[in-house]
Amino acid sequence: MKLWINAILTLTVIMLPGIAKSQQSQKNPPVVPASPLPTVTASYMLGPGDVLSIKVVNMPFLSMDVTVPPDGKITPAPSPTPISVVGLTTEQLVEKLTTIWEEYVHNPSVSVNITQLRPQDAISLYGYASSSGSISEKPGLKLLDVVAHFGGAGSIGDLSHLTVTHKNGTSVILDLSHPEIKGDSPDNILMQPGDIIYVPRRYEYISVLGEVQKPGSILYQDKIRVLDAIAAAGGFVEGEANLFDATITDDGKVMPINLYDLYSGGKIALNILLHPGDEIYVPRITNQVFVMGAVTNAGPYNFRPGDHLLDVINHSVPVGNVADMGRIQIIHTKQINDIRAKLAVSPKKSDQELLDPKNQNDLSKLLHKEKAIIQINFNGFTGGNLAVNVPLSPGDVIMVPYRHQGFGIQQIFQTLSGLNLLRILTGF
Repeated sequence: MKLWINAILTLTVIMLPGIAKSQQSQKNPPVVPASPLPTVTASYMLGPGDVLSIKVVNMPFLSMDVTVPPDGKITPAPSPTPISVVGLTTEQLVEKLTTIWEEYVHNPSVSVNITQLRPQDAISLYGYASSSGSISEKPGLKLLDVVAHFGGAGSIGDLSHLTVTHKNGTSVILDLSHPEIKGDSPDNILMQPGDIIYVPRRYEYISVLGEVQKPGSILYQDKIRVLDAIAAAGGFVEGEANLFDATITDDGKVMPINLYDLYSGGKIALNILLHPGDEIYVPRITNQVFVMGAVTNAGPYNFRPGDHLLDVINHSVPVGNVADMGRIQIIHTKQINDIRAKLAVSPKKSDQELLDPKNQNDLSKLLHKEKAIIQINFNGFTGGNLAVNVPLSPGDVIMVPYRHQGFGIQQIFQTLSGLNLLRILTGF
């Protein structure tokens, strides 16, 4: 046993200097001369082809060495979302990466160094063109030449807002949206060494306004149709949308479209193709009539094209023997408003003057003469007089008076003013 112990001790003594030397070499590895970093100014903007060394102190899993690819985007772990570095200075990239990594690491210490520069005469293009990358600058090279080299704007690139950033940091926004006629345009500038071109995404919109769930703008897509656009806006508001009187505005021209026929009538021909900038407007139902007086269900009634007095009577339910069905008044609010406007113009008169007792008879005669107010003896309907079942119009007010109650022009105007129906029902 002693022999074994002595042997182990002897071996340990022999190995100790080597172990110590090995540990010392691991603690202080040999110094390898580092390649000098390229000299760049603080305003130098990154572009495709630049090789970057990104370090995070004590976070080796976040550090990365990467060559900026042709599309100008890198993906900093653990975020799954690529970020564009083209046009940024190293300091700006540090700030951007710090913001991203602060979601995962407390107070990260980030540094970005350029270990290899792209060719300094290169012209870089990135964004939403058909392709991205860099080409060498040469005399006479113009912006359109570079865009054409990379295949143009593609399906979603916007040539109307090209951004060209020069090496000195200045930028200019140029419009080459019609390249076939822009060859001699001042916007087709000569390229300078180090220029960076950004092609933004084309955002063209269609507006869907009015009584839809999410009124506003939606992104235009090829072959989008009316039903697609309304669906993208969440569909129309049931009970509030007037599908009969919707409109489409295309290049300043307003065209009516009957959405009821499209949705319920199966008229697929109305589901037309839309263009960028079109506006669909679905108005609010103002085609209501208002029922008041000796009825059970007083209030607004949703008018439907073709409705007659009987439809409203059945809905509102007159109160037994109390309702005077022989003196039902139908008031056309739009016509009354037009007449009031004409009377108040010259000389200008207020409603109070118009309702002065000495003027009431004349005003009442005028309103009845113009059929702005009509009186119906609906008792005749049960006797077979179908003519009393008169057609109604949007905005009409039906007043079913109580028996033995007076009814004059002043009561009509007071009622209309109290209900504010001239604005609520007819939009005035």
